[in-house]
Amino acid sequence: MNYMNYFINTKDWKITMHVLAFLKQSKVNPISLTRTILLLFSLFVLLSCSEDYKKISSISQIEGFWENDEESFFVDVEKMILVYPDSTRLILSTRVYDRSKIIVSSGSVMYYDAHVFINDDGSSIKISKINIKESNTYYKK
Repeated sequence: MNYMNYFINTKDWKITMHVLAFLKQSKVNPISLTRTILLLFSLFVLLSCSEDYKKISSISQIEGFWENDEESFFVDVEKMILVYPDSTRLILSTRVYDRSKIIVSSGSVMYYDAHVFINDDGSSIKISKINIKESNTYYKK
C-alpha cells in the first residue's frame, strides 16, 4: 500500500470529506466559516489569557489584615513585619530590583521567598512561594 492510498483510507480523511460534504449541502461559504472560527478562537485565547492578578508594584499595596481558610496575618509595611494571631512576628523584606518578590524570615532563618500578586480592586492577594512551590490566596479582612 503506497502513501497516498494510506492517506485516503484514514479515518481523519473520511471525517474531513464528510465535513466538506456537509458544508457544500448547507451552502455555507467555507472561507467565511473559517474566518468566523478563527475569530472565535482568537477571542477565546485573548479572554482566557487575561489574568485576574498582577504583580504588586509597591509593598504598601499589601498593608493590612489578610486571611484565608487556613491562616490570617497582618502586614505592617512601616515596620516591615508580618504578625500572626499567635503574636509571631516575622520580618518582611523586598528586593530593590523586583518589588513583587518578598522574603519572610525570622532574622537568620528564611521561611519563604515568594512573589506577591494582587487583584485589580485590592481585595485579595496571591502569594506564590518559590522555594516551597506553593501558592495561596488571601482576602482582605
